[in-house]
Amino acid sequence: GFDIHAHGDMTVTSSTLSGASIHCEALCQFDSSELVGSAPVDAATTASVSVIDSLITGSRTDEDIVLHDEATIVYTNSQGTGGTTDAWIRLLSERTLTTNIPSGSLDIYDMGWGAADWNDLTDENGNIVLVDQGATNEHKRIVAWMDGDGVEHQEDASITLSISSSWGVFSSTIDAPTTSAGSIEVALPFIDVTAVAPETDVAVANKSVSGMITVENTGAADATSISIWCYEGDDIADTTQMVVSLAAGESKDVPFTWYAYNAGDAALTCKPLLPNALENIADLVVEADGATSPMVAWEYAEEVEEAPLLIWLVAVLGFVALALYAASLRNKEEKEYATYADSDEDGDDAEDEEAEDSEETDEASTSSIYDLQTEGEAED
Repeated sequence: GFDIHAHGDMTVTSSTLSGASIHCEALCQFDSSELVGSAPVDAATTASVSVIDSLITGSRTDEDIVLHDEATIVYTNSQGTGGTTDAWIRLLSERTLTTNIPSGSLDIYDMGWGAADWNDLTDENGNIVLVDQGATNEHKRIVAWMDGDGVEHQEDASITLSISSSWGVFSSTIDAPTTSAGSIEVALPFIDVTAVAPETDVAVANKSVSGMITVENTGAADATSISIWCYEGDDIADTTQMVVSLAAGESKDVPFTWYAYNAGDAALTCKPLLPNALENIADLVVEADGATSPMVAWEYAEEVEEAPLLIWLVAVLGFVALALYAASLRNKEEKEYATYADSDEDGDDAEDEEAEDSEETDEASTSSIYDLQTEGEAED
């Protein structure tokens, strides 16, 4: 055999080539010709192959013509080796993918001539070589072919890229690129706290202040269960829990209550809590700086300092009231005793008067008897 390496255009018309090894860099045209034992014809990505009214037999591999990457072909009214040998195939040099998701999950379905399925992960930059140039994975790099019966085929492959987080699962599915390099992007939310507004700029320490924060999602995907954390300087502030869900393009006001325990000026900075799964794409999904409120002056209330005096005052008043009540009870008992004593004295006086009256009656009676006796005696 011999090699034909055509760096320019080559035309074979009404001729027979036997035992040749043909490499095309530009136009290779076979018109009303026969290739015997001269296949496969190897066409570089820059080549254009035209087979018209021709016959190709005796390929040394499973295909008569190999089109690399973006090489083109016109195959008209011609016959190949046939059987299990394809008339032509399009073979990609490799299959690479760039994405916007580092460490993203990939699900590949029905890829290549053998309709292969597998799972993979993007690298730390969001890129991946799905299929390299290895000889054993050639079937995964064949994206189109004409079989031995002259029927043309195209792979029906798909790729799904996804990332899961507490904000939801974000994913995108595309038809697998039929070029050596492709790309896929997942639509993501972008969460930003745009305002923190306490209802007052003067507050009482050891109490609370209410207010509103404004949160918006300017991204292209919905996000759920977004936790908002607030800080006083570098320290986590004591606020009520704030969780919000936002559709793409939505903005919401979320109420909060802020507690402070020391006097002084303080500002509240609130920002979305970024899920760990999204840390590698933080700049794509969140405004990390959040928003800061106007300064609030926290002051101790005066009642707090007077509280001990109030406690002592209440205790004294209680003691006085108790003493008065006890004195009242004692006076009542003494009054009842005096009344009872007076009643006994009145009874004794009455008995003495009755006794005197009785004595006087007896004396009167005695006097009368003696008087009668004296009168009798006088008469005698």
